[in-house]
Amino acid sequence: MLILFLVTSFIVLLLVGLTFAFCALMVRPQRYKLVDASLPFVSVIIPARNEEANIAECVRSFQGQDYPHFEIIVVDDRSSDATGEIVQRLAGQDSRIRYINKTEPPPPGWTGKCSALKMAADLARGDWFFFADADTRHQPACLRTAVTCALAARAHMLSFWPLHELGSFGERLLMPVLWSSFFWSDPFHLVNDLSSNTAYSIGHSILIDRRAYVMVGGHQSVREWIIEDHALAKMVKNAGLHVLMADGRDLFKVRMYTDFQSVWFGWTKMLFSLAEYRWWKLILMLFFITSVLIVPFVEAAAVLVMFVSGASLPHLSSLAGLAALQLGLVLAWFLRVAPHYEGLSWWCFPALPLGAVIVCAAYLYSAYLVVTGAQVRWRGRSYTVTRLKLPQ
Repeated sequence: MLILFLVTSFIVLLLVGLTFAFCALMVRPQRYKLVDASLPFVSVIIPARNEEANIAECVRSFQGQDYPHFEIIVVDDRSSDATGEIVQRLAGQDSRIRYINKTEPPPPGWTGKCSALKMAADLARGDWFFFADADTRHQPACLRTAVTCALAARAHMLSFWPLHELGSFGERLLMPVLWSSFFWSDPFHLVNDLSSNTAYSIGHSILIDRRAYVMVGGHQSVREWIIEDHALAKMVKNAGLHVLMADGRDLFKVRMYTDFQSVWFGWTKMLFSLAEYRWWKLILMLFFITSVLIVPFVEAAAVLVMFVSGASLPHLSSLAGLAALQLGLVLAWFLRVAPHYEGLSWWCFPALPLGAVIVCAAYLYSAYLVVTGAQVRWRGRSYTVTRLKLPQ
């Protein structure tokens, strides 16, 4: 048993160390001082489908940007709520806002979001496009920082790790486990390595050079993908262009989902695709999550039971020390990733094993959806979750 505890302690130490390395090496965008006249015109493009609860605050966060040359294009993708009325009212008060009412369903072979984004991009006047989700809230310095950072780095596409706003029990239970698991899948920032073919982006906020966007075929080239942000980054990098991932927690925040159900359905439609449909990557991710967020708690509980029962096992004090070490490492990991979340509570730490079990189930269910070609419902549309993610 001592050997088992030693091995698991080493694994926990290694993976927690990778998280610290990821956070330490994450690019932090600088706000470079460039004269306003030299800054490119930017088209902020926001797809919106039934976003009446979010769209006004999102648009207003862009209206307050400290940036001289930009427009805001909102595509109302056949909303059945008041999204369109809200945007039209805002557009009537600000000439920088353009409202597009997308009344037709997506063409065959297109996801709804890709169809909406292409429509907006075709009408956009910017030299750069800034794609943003309607559930984001951007700080006034966001556009200037993003643009000047991309220009200084000579990046053609730039996206950000966000600050996640958590409200409900389900969000606090699952979101830290889900997002933090990605720290282990890219510990050395292969996205930012020009010699690596690893590429992804996070669709909450993406800045892309218009020329690069056109060169790779824009959203038409990724029209079948549910995770079009991931696919577009691959297209850009495969073209030999520079894709950059940076820390955006000081630039914007997002509340992706509002309850357990939306977290589950929102993530299971795409988790296996984030593992690039490779079983070995899925198994490795499950191993990482289990090793760091489940095993240390199980071993600590086992040691506690031994002490309470008065068991006189050899090396019991050593086992207790290793269990305490593991929990200390997990706590250090939790405190290190906590700045990427707004709304974490003290109980989120002891609840990590439960969240980890559910997240592992979500990964497996996502793989099941792909293998069986099952349909999922998302934002009022039916999708068959296959390798090509074709909408029905």
